[in-house]
Amino acid sequence: ADWPEQKYPQPKPMMKKHTEWIYNKEHTRKIDKNKPLFIIAGKEDPVGGMGKSVVDLYRFYTNLELRNLKMRLYKDARHEILNEPKIKDEVYKDILNFIEEEEEVLTLDKD
Repeated sequence: ADWPEQKYPQPKPMMKKHTEWIYNKEHTRKIDKNKPLFIIAGKEDPVGGMGKSVVDLYRFYTNLELRNLKMRLYKDARHEILNEPKIKDEVYKDILNFIEEEEEVLTLDKD
């Protein structure tokens, strides 16, 4: 599929450079569509637009037709989800599960 011609979300001034890089046509064309990608963020993270920018990114990558894309927003979590005492064990567990699922898929593909 062609690169989706959609506008990226308008970032806060401090994130403008990063957002433009993420949505840059030249960079996104280089993404390996077969590599797994797990997008995780806190739903109360102002940097992620309280989840909105994260969902927009997920939709953008979906339009790029990435083959194994997953997203999880953690309720009541902010920016440093790996350091939030109430959820950090859950986040690490989700990351490990994602990796293990991918290892299983890679093993099955080799057979």
